[in-house]
Amino acid sequence: MYLNMLKRIYNKGLSILNDAIGVVQLFCERKGITAPVQARHFRLVKNSVLVQHAYPSNFKESDKALFSHYSNYQSQNEEIFLLNNVNISESGIVFKGFNNFGDAFPHTVFRTQYGWLYILRHYLFCKKINPETQPVYILLYDFWSAGNYYHWLVDALPRLAIVKQEMEDKGHSLLLPANAPKYITATLALMGITNITSIKKGQYLFANKLLVPYYLAGSGHIHPGRVREVKHFFTEKITAINPVDKIYVSRSRQKARRVVNEEQVIETLKALDFKIIYFEDYTFEEQVAIGKGAQIMVSSHGANLTNCLFMPSGAKVLELIRYDQPNFCYWALASVAGLQYNYQLCKVVGNDHLLVDMELFKQNLTSLLNE
Repeated sequence: MYLNMLKRIYNKGLSILNDAIGVVQLFCERKGITAPVQARHFRLVKNSVLVQHAYPSNFKESDKALFSHYSNYQSQNEEIFLLNNVNISESGIVFKGFNNFGDAFPHTVFRTQYGWLYILRHYLFCKKINPETQPVYILLYDFWSAGNYYHWLVDALPRLAIVKQEMEDKGHSLLLPANAPKYITATLALMGITNITSIKKGQYLFANKLLVPYYLAGSGHIHPGRVREVKHFFTEKITAINPVDKIYVSRSRQKARRVVNEEQVIETLKALDFKIIYFEDYTFEEQVAIGKGAQIMVSSHGANLTNCLFMPSGAKVLELIRYDQPNFCYWALASVAGLQYNYQLCKVVGNDHLLVDMELFKQNLTSLLNE
């Protein structure tokens, strides 16, 4: 008990120290005392697009402000950066000397967490890998996409699309963490990508040349064209086997964002012939097949909803989501995938669990089934 308490205090203190040092690092950059890792454009295609999503099928005007961040934004141009003589950590952090490369982060706010102290720990305690034969390496993962299903499919794979042909033509090597989840290796195998260099925990890789495709859209945003390419590729590659028309995707096996009255939810859904799905039980290929065969998907907010991407055009989604500061990234994803998206705002229990209003839920289901 006391050991765990001391460990938490130590980790919290280290986190505070790390953030404070990171703030000093950014201050020094702004004052010109130090400089971030420099890169140049390897390729720049000015093809930014305005992204707008139609409001949900059951949209209420009073909720309009909740959706403002997730629509009416400009995507990024397709950019690929070239860096020389840099180091890459297992978490996908690019550093040189005591500076990091900001454009390899999903958001600039994370730079302070991976600043001087993080880099120093790697120099002191991690093993440097410097291969004798140095290919051109490609980095498209970060500490989000390396461990999150949504960010891999929606953020990373669209970036892979803008360098994939070059990889195949010139034999560039794709960087991955050695402990990459199975869905990452499965997607790459289906895409025929075999030239992969793994970075183990406790190591960092030195690269003479590194290509970093930039993010096609900001955090919580989606690039419609490239994400549709991801959908098209996998739905063409994978066949729906024994399709189930109506599914409820449960998060009960996860620690976060569970539905506290899920027994009532499931009882209601089973009476309407919904099948209860736990995506943790299925391979990536099987998850695509289930999504491809579903006409209606109901679930609470979380990475499981990413599989709505594979549903047929015109299919329906009902997302159970917290009422305060909801993250409507799955509305955006459903819109890009050509789906009819519906939502139900739910009370929050504890930090992030949901309490579903059953009367409202039954009304939403009736509308969903009768539309």
